[in-house]
Amino acid sequence: RPVRIVVTLNADNPNPELRGLLQEYRLATEANPNGAIKIEYLDVYQNRREAEPLGLDQPDVILLLAGDQRTALSVDELYNVTRDKDGKPQRTAFFGEQKITAALLDVSNPEKKKIYFLAGHGELRPEDTDANRGLSLVREQLRIRNFEVESLDLTVARQIPEKAAL
Repeated sequence: RPVRIVVTLNADNPNPELRGLLQEYRLATEANPNGAIKIEYLDVYQNRREAEPLGLDQPDVILLLAGDQRTALSVDELYNVTRDKDGKPQRTAFFGEQKITAALLDVSNPEKKKIYFLAGHGELRPEDTDANRGLSLVREQLRIRNFEVESLDLTVARQIPEKAAL
C-alpha cells in the first residue's frame, strides 16, 4: 500500500543519513503508484495545525502511515548511541535502514505471514539463544522482516496449519 512518512526533525540536527535514506525509499517506489512512499518534513512548532491531527507534538519523530495503520519511531532509535568521556551522547552507528524497513513492512503489510520451525526431534529452536543450538538471531531477523515465527511439533499438532506460509 502507499505509505506516507511524516518526519519532524529538530532544526539543530539535520540528520543527513535519515534524509538520504528516506529519499532512496521515495525514489525506489515512485514508479509504483500502488506502493509509493511520500515523505513530508514538518516543523511541529510552526505547523501546529498540521501536526495536531497526526498526534505529533515533538521534534525527531518519524511517523509512518498506510491506511489505518500507523507506526512512530524516534530518530534516536535509528542510531547506536554511546557517551563520550564528558558524558555527552554520541551517535556511533546508523541502523535506520533496518528500523525503517521494518516499520514500512509493518504498516504496509498489516497481515504477517507465519513461518513454522519443526520441533520435537532435536531440531534447532528459534526461541533458543544458545550460539550452537539456537536460532534466536534468525527469528529476530524474520520478525524484523514482518514474519511471525513459531515452533511446530507435528507429533502434537498432527498437521501443518493452513495459515503457514513456510
